[in-house]
Amino acid sequence: MIVTATDFKAKCLQLMEKVKQTHEPVLITKRGKVIAQLVPPPASHDKPWLALAGSATIKGDLLAPVLSERN
Repeated sequence: MIVTATDFKAKCLQLMEKVKQTHEPVLITKRGKVIAQLVPPPASHDKPWLALAGSATIKGDLLAPVLSERN
């Protein structure tokens, strides 16, 4: 979406909410040239723990005793 700086100033909060919901950037223009871009934060900032998803692997038997039982 492209909006003028004047429109952005008038509708700033509405545009921020739209970017939040749609994850689509908004280009802000002044005198026909893009001067800024409003974008949603990267997904990992919303839930930082998701950045680690899929990075761990299971090795060995999870149900096996950790220490051997010696008497």
